[in-house]
This record gives sequence, structure tokens and C-alpha cells, in this order.
Amino acid sequence: MGRGAWSEEHGARSREQGHRKWAIALILTIYSSFIIHHSSFSQTLSPAARVSLITYGPGDDDISSAFGHTEIRIVDPVTGMDRDYSYGGFDYRADYFILKFLRGTLPYFLTAHNIYQVMYYYQQTNRSIREQLLNLSPTQRQRLFAALEENYLPQNREYRYKFYYDNCSTRPAI
Repeated sequence: MGRGAWSEEHGARSREQGHRKWAIALILTIYSSFIIHHSSFSQTLSPAARVSLITYGPGDDDISSAFGHTEIRIVDPVTGMDRDYSYGGFDYRADYFILKFLRGTLPYFLTAHNIYQVMYYYQQTNRSIREQLLNLSPTQRQRLFAALEENYLPQNREYRYKFYYDNCSTRPAI
């Protein structure tokens, strides 16, 4: 086998492994979205609740990981809630994935999960994970939580990804 053939085969194998990792992470995220109870709409956060911004560093698996990822985490030790809201859900198997991603026509959706359900993936792909506690009043925390839960309703979850203006980093601010 010539050096070029090995390189092409190795590159194809690496891409395939990267897609498998994304598939596993996506499946875990979607599966955990169904596990998390949606009864929290009437839930009031305790004064001990914390809200933080989770930032995952960029990866080199594929185009969708090139710029990193952002999630909002809400932890309420009184109720036992520990939930991340991610505007980064998508179907990597979508027809013309890269083209739709770049054009801003790829359907994205909000997922809710526990950080520990996706942390393994980011660690395995050698991506940094940073948590920044947000200094919000109890009222601001409750409003953000209510808005996230409203966006998590099935009829509100999906949105059209826009490369610069409407993505996992800008959505939490909308």
C-alpha cells in the first residue's frame, strides 16, 4: 500500500470515527431530553439555585465543532435539578448537511440534559470545558429558567441555524 493510499484510508477512518462520536453524543443528548421531566414549568427555583454558562472549546472532528459550543446550566441543590440547555441539537445525517449548515438552513433544536451525559464526549475529543457562574438575581434566574422551559416545549425547540447571528452562542441571549 502506497503512502498516499494509507493517508486517504486513515483520513476516511478518522472522519468516520468522528461522525460516530458525534452520533453517540447526539443520541445521548436526545435520549436524555426525553428522560428529563418537563414538569418544571410550574417549578420555582430555590434561592440556592445557580445559573452558569458552559463553554466547550473548538474541536477538529468536523465543521460543526470548529468554533466550540455553549450551553446554559441551571443547578438547584434544593430540588436536585441539574440541567443544561443546549441550542446545539441537529441531525448530522441530514441530506447536504455541510451545505445546509453553511447556508443557515440546517434545522437545529434545543435539548436539555445533564452535563455529565455529554462531558465524556468532550473529554474524549480533547476539548476544553469551562463553567462561568452568572451573577443573576433570583428573579433573573427564574425568568431565564422559565424562558428556557418555554423554548424547550416541542413546538418551540426547532430553529434555523444562522452561522453568525442565530446559533448556540447567541440563542441564550435572545
